[in-house]
Amino acid sequence: MDLKVLQVIQFPLGYKGGPAIYVRELSKYLAKAGVEVGILHPEGRRAYSLDPVESFVVRSSLPKLLLKDPWVFSALAHKYISSLQGKFDLVHIHLAPVILQLAAGMLVRPIVSTIHGWPIYEDYYSVTHEGSVYSLFKLVAVTPRETLSLLKLIEGSKLVATVSKHLRNILEMYNPLWADKLDVLYNGVDTNFFYPRRSCPSSGNQSRLLEKMSSKPTILYLGRVIPRKGIGLLLKAASKIDKMAQVVIAGRIDPSYERRLRKLASSLGIEDIVAITGELPRRLLPYFYSMADVYVLPSLFEGLPTTLLEAMACGTPVIATRVGGIPEVVDHGRNGFLIGRGSLNELRDTLRCLLDDESLRKRMSIEAERTVKERFSWDIISKRYIELYTL
Repeated sequence: MDLKVLQVIQFPLGYKGGPAIYVRELSKYLAKAGVEVGILHPEGRRAYSLDPVESFVVRSSLPKLLLKDPWVFSALAHKYISSLQGKFDLVHIHLAPVILQLAAGMLVRPIVSTIHGWPIYEDYYSVTHEGSVYSLFKLVAVTPRETLSLLKLIEGSKLVATVSKHLRNILEMYNPLWADKLDVLYNGVDTNFFYPRRSCPSSGNQSRLLEKMSSKPTILYLGRVIPRKGIGLLLKAASKIDKMAQVVIAGRIDPSYERRLRKLASSLGIEDIVAITGELPRRLLPYFYSMADVYVLPSLFEGLPTTLLEAMACGTPVIATRVGGIPEVVDHGRNGFLIGRGSLNELRDTLRCLLDDESLRKRMSIEAERTVKERFSWDIISKRYIELYTL
């Protein structure tokens, strides 16, 4: 296929957050389909290669935190963008890292952009539910520039992909004139990696926990462990059901928030059944999903969470809040359950329902896995992107 695409992202290629994973997986599958792909990204702590995808690294001595500001990254990436776009047929931009080039009219190649979220909503929820100094600083100092950058990016793009219909609707409400350039291309999952695992790894630091999960009813949360993900609500709901069920909370977590969760678990009398693992190696994620009886995502706000799709790909019944793009994935009662935001009673009752009914879990497991294979595999999403590129 004679098509050359430059992907641009303002996170290091090895970053473990959603947009970086999205770009890595999309680029891998595009290359597999015969597209020549390059990725422009900032330098990370470790070198990261993704053969046969060519990597173009923006190096800087500035603190990594500053590179999260799209205007800073845009300035640093200026010379790379100027020289690289002539080598590619189009530029695919994720988030909004090229504001200065857009403002100056420098990007002469067709632009396709993917909008992964709307920062004003996300950062507002972070401030109201986390209250950290960093989240407040970001809302005041960075978010306005991110929002302006996204608006400029959408204006300058030939086509714009959103990761959910919910996000597309937000953009259409903001400016109805954008409707013709907006399309929905969901997050994808590598179904060759995320699929049901029937046995646990025989070695490693987490093997004992996995063995325990395979032999005892387990409620799993896996993702960023931050207040707006609703972990406190999950612990409160778990304290009101059969104490034989254990709760595993996995993902990157700030030490101060971990102390708060452990204190909450202790006050609820469930500290003995709660395991907080911290961040897990990626190779173990399918095993944790597969060994859980139910995956719970009680977030207060979401776009379209990749972890939800990963859990479903592994055949794990899911319970998630009816927010963002989640209802576009979870068909209530068929491949999972939806609950109201912040509804302790709904979460408690739904957990009881799933944990008490093995046949229901098996039916939902089959439907969840089928949903991802038929709609959200990277094979399907990457082909949709190729169609979008060639319009």
